[in-house]
Amino acid sequence: MQKNGYDKDFATKCFSQISGFGEYGFPESHAASFAILVYASAWIKYYYPDVFACALLNSQPMGFYSASQIIRDAKNHGVKVKEICINKSEWNHSLENHGEPCFSLRLGFRQIKGLSKNDVDRIIKERGNGYNDPQDLWHRIRLGPSIINLLIKANCFHSLNKNRRLLLWDAQAIKKTNSLALFEGYSEKEYLPEKSVNLPNMTLGEELILDYQSLRLSLSIHPVKLLRPFLKKRFIEEYCSRSV
Repeated sequence: MQKNGYDKDFATKCFSQISGFGEYGFPESHAASFAILVYASAWIKYYYPDVFACALLNSQPMGFYSASQIIRDAKNHGVKVKEICINKSEWNHSLENHGEPCFSLRLGFRQIKGLSKNDVDRIIKERGNGYNDPQDLWHRIRLGPSIINLLIKANCFHSLNKNRRLLLWDAQAIKKTNSLALFEGYSEKEYLPEKSVNLPNMTLGEELILDYQSLRLSLSIHPVKLLRPFLKKRFIEEYCSRSV
């Protein structure tokens, strides 16, 4: 450590702490088994980062790294991570083969806060060739409006190429229809027609908020990136004021 430029007192303290930890932190009885686990985990993570990330996510909560950190690390190692899809996702996170060396990681419904496995089982059982929209989902299995709102906020209908604000607006019709026994006999349209509206797309910031509220993560950008211009401006202002 001294050859590498560290102060002698600092080096002595570090060595003393390491020595003390070695006496009780990892007894020899644990060393071999721990070494095997570390080696196997490191090997899988290096050669199969897609499998490693998927397995960790399906083992959550683990008390170590959050799902957001695991996904960010997987993306940094070349793994394509795809959003939860109402027509493709399962309860657990899964791997999809698209002919590439590394599988794509498809997020599962288990990531949505407040969504039960029983509801997801019903969604998958009646999915068939896929759902066309939230109303179609409600029509088939009569999920509660609050559950459908959870799915929309988690962006599960992104493959329909509709923005979340418009889908949330349309979902209000389900709430109104849910209590109308008069329409129980209708087989094609069991919700009242709503006047079409043009709503602006959500801003990136609004989408990030919904992502973290429902999934505790986002596949778009890191929240700090949106704040960086303001942080940079504030830093420059403070730096200039101190210089003066």
